[in-house]
Amino acid sequence: MLVFLSSCIAKDYQHGYSFSDLQITDDEIIERVKPSKTGEIDVLKLLGSPTTLSDYGDRTFFYIWSDEVVWGPSKPRVVNQKILAVSFNENHIVRAVKFYDIRDAKNIECVSDRTKIKGKKIGIIEQFIQNIGRFNNTSKRSAR
Repeated sequence: MLVFLSSCIAKDYQHGYSFSDLQITDDEIIERVKPSKTGEIDVLKLLGSPTTLSDYGDRTFFYIWSDEVVWGPSKPRVVNQKILAVSFNENHIVRAVKFYDIRDAKNIECVSDRTKIKGKKIGIIEQFIQNIGRFNNTSKRSAR
């Protein structure tokens, strides 16, 4: 019985960037990281390495933190989230600073449809015939 009850206790997990370790508030970050004035190096000195970088568009540093709760065997549930996005222009100067939280999150519905890729289908005998001599020809290997 005790084992069953202990599995029902909520466990809290924090992931990602630790804003609390900075010992500065969100307002102080906005005060220190000013668009058109602060450089990329200054942001790295103040905030450290970002959690991730943008793959396209403006170069953007993302500092991401989340707090999850797990009740027993259920899936983790995000109860709090904070994201700081700092984007830069082509001269590595801050273009914009934005904070996002759990209220800004949007659920994205995954589509399970699959795209069929057409290609030449060959049988095992054709495959065997095409591979004859491909692996035993040492004269081609030594010429490389």
